[in-house]
Amino acid sequence: MKKCVLILAVLICTMFLSAQAEHLKFMGIPLTGTITQFQQKLAAKGITYNKRISQAAPLGTRCFNGEFFGSRAYFVVWYDTDTKIVYGARAVLNFDNQSERDDKYEEMKPMLIQKYAEDELQENTKDGLEALQITVTDEEGNECLGYINLYRTEEDYGDIYHLHVQYLDHANFNENQKSLMNDL
Repeated sequence: MKKCVLILAVLICTMFLSAQAEHLKFMGIPLTGTITQFQQKLAAKGITYNKRISQAAPLGTRCFNGEFFGSRAYFVVWYDTDTKIVYGARAVLNFDNQSERDDKYEEMKPMLIQKYAEDELQENTKDGLEALQITVTDEEGNECLGYINLYRTEEDYGDIYHLHVQYLDHANFNENQKSLMNDL
């Protein structure tokens, strides 16, 4: 009888801890764990580390190259410099013309809306262009898991057009902010 009670208690604790550990996913990978673990999971999906750009990027940032949503892209992953825990990722798709970029936006937007239909969707503008922000919640709709932003930009010289898909995990982003506050 004692074993049954002990096993039941362990199962309840395990379920509680796994429920607390729900995180937003980028490319099916939870935005949590160390940057090394996250990088290994990206590599398993064919995403390659870009050492040159990563060395030039700010601390807490790693850059990658690969494919996202059927297009060549570069990736930016943010992590806490103290704990090395990942809290965000962005895929940036590059296009030679505005029309191709806008077509990809129009293809991606309804799919994101469909996938996150139960979550809060907000259409707004960024740099004068339509953008989409999604506040993703847990299955019960109670706890914020994070934010997804879909928006378009272009280089100042006007011949490279970008489509950004950015994911920020709420819990790990907040922990990173607390860590930064310790510096102040």
